Amino acid sequence: MLREKKGSRHSFLDMYLWLMTYYRPYLWHLFYIILLSIVVACGELVIPKTINYFIDNILGQKDKRLFAILLGIVIGISILSLISMISRNRKEIYIREKVSFDLQVSILSKVRQLGFPYFEKNSIGHILSIVNTDVFQMQRLYSVNIPDMIKQIIMIIFSCLLAININIELSIVIVFCMSIYYIFSPMISKKFVQYSQIANSKRKEFDKKIYESISMLPDLKVNVAEQWDRKLFLMKLKEYADAMRKSILFSCVRFSFRKFCIDFGIIAIMLFGFWMFKNSRMGIADIVTYLLYYSLAMNAITQLITNINQQQLLLVQAQNIYNLYCNTVVEVDEPTQPIFMDKVKGEITFNNVKFHYGNKTVVHGLNFCIKPGERIAFVGKSGSGKSTILKLIGRFYDPQEGAIFLDGVNIKKLSTATLREQIGYVFQESFLFQTSIKENIRFGRPDATDEEVIHAAKEAFAYDFIQSQPEGFDTHLGERGRTLSGGQIQRICIARMILKNPNIIVLDEATSTLDNYTETEIQLAFNRLFKGRTVICVAHRLATVREFERICLIEDGVILEEGSYEDLISLHGKFYSLVEGSNDKK
Repeated sequence: MLREKKGSRHSFLDMYLWLMTYYRPYLWHLFYIILLSIVVACGELVIPKTINYFIDNILGQKDKRLFAILLGIVIGISILSLISMISRNRKEIYIREKVSFDLQVSILSKVRQLGFPYFEKNSIGHILSIVNTDVFQMQRLYSVNIPDMIKQIIMIIFSCLLAININIELSIVIVFCMSIYYIFSPMISKKFVQYSQIANSKRKEFDKKIYESISMLPDLKVNVAEQWDRKLFLMKLKEYADAMRKSILFSCVRFSFRKFCIDFGIIAIMLFGFWMFKNSRMGIADIVTYLLYYSLAMNAITQLITNINQQQLLLVQAQNIYNLYCNTVVEVDEPTQPIFMDKVKGEITFNNVKFHYGNKTVVHGLNFCIKPGERIAFVGKSGSGKSTILKLIGRFYDPQEGAIFLDGVNIKKLSTATLREQIGYVFQESFLFQTSIKENIRFGRPDATDEEVIHAAKEAFAYDFIQSQPEGFDTHLGERGRTLSGGQIQRICIARMILKNPNIIVLDEATSTLDNYTETEIQLAFNRLFKGRTVICVAHRLATVREFERICLIEDGVILEEGSYEDLISLHGKFYSLVEGSNDKK
């Protein structure tokens, strides 16, 4: 289960400060970027002064020596600025990659902590969008916006001061043009951010649709539904494209308005400057220098406002990351002083366990004890709470009331790693990685030798079919092992469990999708796996649990009937009705 922290409403400032915490390990690198930004800014600010000196003192006097000195200074400043820019860009790339890497690792670590509940509530497409796309967008925040803002602030301050120093009256033009841009630009930017938010939302929907279309391609082909899916795909694409078009439109309007404000200021300076020159209040050199400082100041301030707006947009996109990392609380917490157990006997006790999803109670005050080495099966209709019991045993959920004990120790006090190392899970749909068969089996115990892997495969009756593969144990599997049959996948997973050698085996409808012949082969493998271990099974095929010592019929989260297969049949109760209504009478 997971929930959101109280007071999870957050401001952009909260998110911004949180994102900035990822800069902490790289503060010296950031200071280095700031220093280089100052050098680059100073280089740009010196150029207008050199032009002023060139017009006033060199053009008129035609002094070649001064010209050579000035030319050397300009070349030196240009080379220094170039080196500083290259160094700054390299450092920006370094910080961007490092900070983005740290952020992505943090998000993935958080996702791993969340466990089953989060994945049951959120689609894979949504999670991939956060981990990949949203984090990628944050790279712009770390690599471009913040370093650029430092340089822009320096340029604005010093350009304005130097321009005022030349002529304070003419500086009214800068204030006027900045005011026009400052008054009207936010209105345009607000529309841009608004449509960018919509575009971002539509992009995520489109990403989900792409993932869905690719994932369900076999089902689409089987049901001849490619055209149906294509229409949905094109609809999502059109919605995304329309939103992007509006976002780009206001981006272009914003850029055009910025250029208009700058050009309007240049015209005003030329007119006012001409009047002042005519009245001998300003020289040509001062007018040219002032125009250059004005251009530097206006470019810097418009870029700064643009960056601030972009940051607002990026922070909107960061909401998913922030919500996931800061506001999603894992209810299954690691104990502060965990108990570690090397080996367990396998005794599991439920003591008045109650569990509910939201307002729906799934498990009602369960009380039972599973003895070490006992084989117990939970049967019943879908939604009765069988699989929930298995998840409670592995502590993927915590009960709201009651307690679960492993060998007399409350599982809440155990290290989750210790608990899950003692349990081997085999699900209805087991996952295989896109690597070799050998590595898929070794997943059960990563330090196992090749000989141990082969022995586990033989014990799971998987050796023969593995050897028949093109490269034997080194054969690489496709996504989720789709090149193998269901029975072959299950035998590889059983080999994993044999290699892992847990004392507790949990089966969640592990054979429900297999044919009778394959199920018989799997059952032989299971019989070897079960020896000397506690086995807990959820099954729809009642014949598969016929040899189990105890069967519990679950209905609405309570145990209605309990006993061996023969005992329950002799009761002629609900279990008997289930058997009579199934194909498992024999």
